[in-house]
Amino acid sequence: MEETYLIAGLGNPGRNYAGTRHNAGFMVLDRLAKRLATVWESNRKFDAHLAKANRNGNIILLCKPQGYMNLSGQSVGPVAHFYRVANERVMVVVDDIDLPLGIIRMRPHGGTGGHRGLESIGDSLGKNNFPRL
Repeated sequence: MEETYLIAGLGNPGRNYAGTRHNAGFMVLDRLAKRLATVWESNRKFDAHLAKANRNGNIILLCKPQGYMNLSGQSVGPVAHFYRVANERVMVVVDDIDLPLGIIRMRPHGGTGGHRGLESIGDSLGKNNFPRL
C-alpha cells in the first residue's frame, strides 16, 4: 500500500538568509530534491515550495515554507492535512542552536526546545508527535 511522507525543511526566505545555519533545513531539502531527481514548484495555496517524488512505492513530499520560520506551521500543517499525512510521517529538518555545528540529532517526537518554528508546526498539526532532524 502506498504511503505518503512529508519532509519539511525550515528556513527563512530571501537572500539575506541563504547559506546561513538558520537555513539548514532548506539546504538539506535542496540536496534531497536533487538526489530524488525532483524539481521545486511554487505553491501559493500553501505559501511553500513543494517537490514530489516516488520512492519504493511511496510518495515523498518535500516542503520549504516561504513564510518566516516562526510561522512554518501555516504551511506545513495545511500541506500535511491536504495530503492526509499522519504526524508520524511528517519529518521536520531544522537547525538546533544547542548542538555544535556538524552534529546531527534525530528525535522521533518531543518538545520544541523553545524553537518557534517547531511550536508553530506542533500547533498546526495538533501535537508535537512528529519526527525532527
